[in-house]
Amino acid sequence: QGSDFGGEQIQVQIQNFPPSLNANASIFPGAIAVQVVSQQQSSKTALITLQLPSYNLGQQANTKFVNVTISKLVMFHFVFVHSPPLIVSALPTQGLNSGFQKVMIHLRYFRVPLSIQTCLSDQSSCLAVQFGAVSLSPRSSNGGCTSVNGSFNLQSISTATDLYLSLCTPSVQGQHAKILILPANCSSPCY
Repeated sequence: QGSDFGGEQIQVQIQNFPPSLNANASIFPGAIAVQVVSQQQSSKTALITLQLPSYNLGQQANTKFVNVTISKLVMFHFVFVHSPPLIVSALPTQGLNSGFQKVMIHLRYFRVPLSIQTCLSDQSSCLAVQFGAVSLSPRSSNGGCTSVNGSFNLQSISTATDLYLSLCTPSVQGQHAKILILPANCSSPCY
């Protein structure tokens, strides 16, 4: 089994796989292509490494059973599992309520509405970020924290699986402020 986000590599060992055949693979239902990363062949055995694509589970499903076929000769079952958003890190976890504090956040399996490349160039079309009651505005660089109203920046090292955000906190009243990160145009809860 693996994440519906994809990207995982699995190895399949196949006995009596034709040595002259270049492997190809796909997922059914849907006839979705699967990337063959490598194929190592001995006289009797092939070791094929596949990289799984992302798989849309639909609105109601947490898992989906599929069949993976290799060169229409071999078939095996695979289970895609819903991967909920995960906070990998958020540092620092405290600061002054006067604002201007840089907070670095690493999220995994956060579903943005557009491709990561589009999100990097137009951050407001992908993310809505709140710090307490204050909506943060996107900023174009990872420079210092200079906005009194707070801002956020999606880091260029972000991938479809891992988002890296830099927040500049606004000044807030009170001792605690909750950070809320949502896909753009989505009301809570989105997942």
